[in-house]
Amino acid sequence: MKTYQSGFLAPYAVNVFKNKLTCVTLLFFAALFSSVPKLEAQYSFTDLGLLPGPPSFGTFGSGINNSGQVAGYSFTLGGTYAMIDSAGVMSSIGGLGGSYRYGRGINDAGQVTGDSTTPQGDEYAHAFIYSGGVMHDLGTLAGATASFGAAINSAGQVAGYSDPPGGGWHAFLYSSGVMTDLGSFGGPNTYGRGINDAGQVTGNSDTLVGSTHAFINSGGVMSDLGTLGGKSSTGYGINDSGQVTGQSNTPGGDAHAFVYSSGVMSDLGTLGGVSSIGYGINDFGQVVGSSDIFGGGAHAFIYTAGVMNDLNSLVFSPGWILQQATGINDSGQIVGTARDANSQAHAFLLTPTYPTHVPDSSNSVLLLGCGLVSLALLRRFLVAA
Repeated sequence: MKTYQSGFLAPYAVNVFKNKLTCVTLLFFAALFSSVPKLEAQYSFTDLGLLPGPPSFGTFGSGINNSGQVAGYSFTLGGTYAMIDSAGVMSSIGGLGGSYRYGRGINDAGQVTGDSTTPQGDEYAHAFIYSGGVMHDLGTLAGATASFGAAINSAGQVAGYSDPPGGGWHAFLYSSGVMTDLGSFGGPNTYGRGINDAGQVTGNSDTLVGSTHAFINSGGVMSDLGTLGGKSSTGYGINDSGQVTGQSNTPGGDAHAFVYSSGVMSDLGTLGGVSSIGYGINDFGQVVGSSDIFGGGAHAFIYTAGVMNDLNSLVFSPGWILQQATGINDSGQIVGTARDANSQAHAFLLTPTYPTHVPDSSNSVLLLGCGLVSLALLRRFLVAA
């Protein structure tokens, strides 16, 4: 009886077990490989068009909030107009009486900052906040003639720069009606370019030795972020974790996009050309910007999960070349500027068609371990058979 079972029932049972084990193994590895992060996200492309009104020569997207509202500006026969695009409707937000107005940044309340010339003349541009349909002049640093607003956070604080007496430019933080000079690294020029919800400002400041370095100003204290080994660096965007993106020279003299995080500046590389620049970073550490490509020309990019991807390869946008991505929100929507076959510039909005998947690495390890164990068991039974 034992021999009979061994000669008929036992082989049958082994074959059934092997088949089941094979299925289990395949399931484990299917789960494992499905948990590998997707480095590329596909996007829908929206051409934001031209500003209604005077004939327009092009629009440029500058900033985006978490609702997908876009701030930017449009060149027209009547001057330059700051604009906001909300749910596909683009409208001018006015100015401070001059002919040149630029929208630079927008917060989650829909407040826009930027700069506008005044009736005094083109050299008298002032930073502004546009809120609730009203344009507010932020003035300048004491004794200065001009100011420029670059970015705005959820509290309505603005980062920018102004020209104090004595020459040069100084970064400022505008908060609760007061514009504060953020100081410098000893050189004549400092520019505030980005701000997060904690009120930390990034930008760049000249040093005493003639270079310029990216900085974070936190609580009134300027911290030098250094460079990628070259002479200069500039910070453009900062997220709520204090991560900064921008551009820095490398030891070879090229200029590359970077991410500064936890005291370390990392080179993001290029899309095959010699230079790249990071403009925006969201709270998940995704960076957008522009890079030279092999053979010439500039393409917009997204840097995520350690890989720089050409946005032109991730979207169906016939007739357009996406040249510059300037902002990314926490939903992964991207604003920037594209050009058509006639080289006319239009602001664009990219929206992910599915969310970025970032797995828990511990789950991947567990799945890998289970898969290896099941493979070992399968091999043992195959040998025994």
